[in-house]
Amino acid sequence: MLSRSIEFLEKARSSIENQNYEDFLLFIGSAEAIADNTDIISDILYIKAKGFFAFKKFSNAVIAIEEALKFVQDMRKKFKLLKAKGLILAYKGNYRESLRLFKELLIKTFDNSLLVEVYIHISWVMLTEYKREPSEAVLSEIKIYLDTAYEKAESLDENLLKKLIFSNYAEYFKFRKDYDMAIEMIEKVIPLSSESWLCEVYHDLAQIYMEQGNSDLMEQYLHEAELLASKYDNDLVVAKVLYTSAIEKMKRGDYIRVMDSLCIAFYSFINCGSYNYAYDCFTKINEASEALKQDCAMTLKEQFKSMFRDTAYTDLI
Repeated sequence: MLSRSIEFLEKARSSIENQNYEDFLLFIGSAEAIADNTDIISDILYIKAKGFFAFKKFSNAVIAIEEALKFVQDMRKKFKLLKAKGLILAYKGNYRESLRLFKELLIKTFDNSLLVEVYIHISWVMLTEYKREPSEAVLSEIKIYLDTAYEKAESLDENLLKKLIFSNYAEYFKFRKDYDMAIEMIEKVIPLSSESWLCEVYHDLAQIYMEQGNSDLMEQYLHEAELLASKYDNDLVVAKVLYTSAIEKMKRGDYIRVMDSLCIAFYSFINCGSYNYAYDCFTKINEASEALKQDCAMTLKEQFKSMFRDTAYTDLI
């Protein structure tokens, strides 16, 4: 029975890698149903939590994480489970709770790589929250966390971590309106990135050029981002391109052409679990509908509430 449960567990792992949610549910359920050994149960619950997180089934993931924490003894795995919980809290707009959990994690490990991950997540959560509540004190604190992450990452041979640090630095300098430094940070990300990741990088670069007022380069990099996102089936970046392009058109007062793009982007953000972008998108839909004297925003508002159950965003509407 033990070997059979391990077989199902390995198939569940492969289902996550292959992005097949139905198979994941089947195999993880089968493994869990016949497991009768504490060690294998621990492994199954860990992969179950990891899978729900990967498939952006965040409500299920939180339940699975709490269940897994009761069995998992490996401290590194426990740390990763708590880290995933912190990210889910942030994705749902619960930034204060997320930051509290991440800051608690800083004293739970001496592993340099894990610490860098947490510093990166803290800076990302604070950058996301800054969009809602701008504050000079918050920006200064973000810089401290980014500098600490950078210093600790220098001794690590982990391009992913360095890539995330430079991306967060770019966002930080963009908020500072130091666009030259923001672009310099993005240029550091590019050689560390695979082609599939470059769609995200090019979109970030397009946003910087948009804020800088360089519409030609903005359009160039939005086009590059869209091409790569379509090539690699990255629905999130496709939605970001639609959203950013719509924002630029709204700046010119071109509200008529943006409504369809914003609505498509909105539903894509929801499906991708990117609730912060979905909320931003909703506010722009509301702004455009008011400019056009349309009433579709009220209809969408009710749909928005139903889609954002168990998140902090419903309180902002």
